[in-house]
Amino acid sequence: MAAVVAFCAAAATAVLWAQTSPQIQSFVDPRLVHGIGTPSEQHRVSFEGNPDGNDVVKQVMVKPGDLVKAGDVLMVEDTDQAEAEMALLKAASEATGAIEEAKVTIDAKSQLVDMYKNLPAGNTTGLETINALMDRDVAKARLHQAEDDHNQRQLAYQKQLVKLRHMTLRSPIDGVVESVNLFAGEIVDASSDKQGACFIVANNPLWIEFHLDARRAGRLALHDPVEVAFPDQPNTWIAGEVIFLDPMVDYVGQTRTVRVSIPNPDQRPSGLPMIVQLPAKVGDESGAIGSVTP
Repeated sequence: MAAVVAFCAAAATAVLWAQTSPQIQSFVDPRLVHGIGTPSEQHRVSFEGNPDGNDVVKQVMVKPGDLVKAGDVLMVEDTDQAEAEMALLKAASEATGAIEEAKVTIDAKSQLVDMYKNLPAGNTTGLETINALMDRDVAKARLHQAEDDHNQRQLAYQKQLVKLRHMTLRSPIDGVVESVNLFAGEIVDASSDKQGACFIVANNPLWIEFHLDARRAGRLALHDPVEVAFPDQPNTWIAGEVIFLDPMVDYVGQTRTVRVSIPNPDQRPSGLPMIVQLPAKVGDESGAIGSVTP
């Protein structure tokens, strides 16, 4: 009698799992597969490397779990020293005294050359004319050097501007702050920033990946419509589409990775086991699901 009761209990449990478990359902309906939700974008955001290793985090504006938009400020470094250096470089980049002096010198030397050339024969020696020409050419060379130096100072100023912009860390995407790895007062260097200052993930759209036997995966095409449900709402289907079909078939398992995308405006988390309903053309007549992995 006890054996009969145990058998009935086990049968009832099996029926319950068949009604609630996506994995069991997938064997009942060949169009249902079990996948994993993954972020559509992931960014490890870091400050620009500083060879001096003396930049310090001044303020952190976000915490894990915060929603951010592309361009939102995540954290900033102490910019006082960088701004002071930028002021010096700006002043140097605007200084043109050496260029103006070289131009005046060229003008004076050119007039002297013209004077020697226009003197009547016998009033000057050829050596004087040659020396005047040499002096003028030297002045022209000094002008070129002054212009090169001026260009170098302008480039140094522009480089400092870029460094200053990079001392404000902004989110590259709309997403959620998954982790913050640097805090106010910490030094930004290669060691402290190795894991990134912030890690941002984008779950809207949400991607779902699964493995499907190669024969049935071959019936799918990019942009084919699918429906996806979250595990806690198995009867609420969200319209999506196929966005990736692995060009390589796994030799051992003879499966292909398939990725689908769905809108996720509520920012539900990635990493959940998801239920995917494939198009009817993928259904296997025998009811076998092929290879599915959670």
